[in-house]
Amino acid sequence: MSKEREILHGNAKYVIRFSKVHLGGKDEASYQEVRLLAYDEVGKLIVERELLFRCNPGFIVPRFETYEEIRKFWSYPNHARLEVQPKTIYDIREI
Repeated sequence: MSKEREILHGNAKYVIRFSKVHLGGKDEASYQEVRLLAYDEVGKLIVERELLFRCNPGFIVPRFETYEEIRKFWSYPNHARLEVQPKTIYDIREI
């Protein structure tokens, strides 16, 4: 079962499909398969990317809610294995 998300930007439509998870062994990494599809205004498929995001503890799979998030990962080659870690920013001030 896959989850799908659509984003419209200009005349293009981007479809993100979160597919199966490739489970690793005890000491191996697990990866979430994500397909990025771009369609033109007529609905013709322009390009397709399949990226594998590591989904072990300490790593995240991007949610791809905006066009900017799609553009961050669009330049990676097909079937690339990526490790994305959450970035935490603390605003600390002394009282």
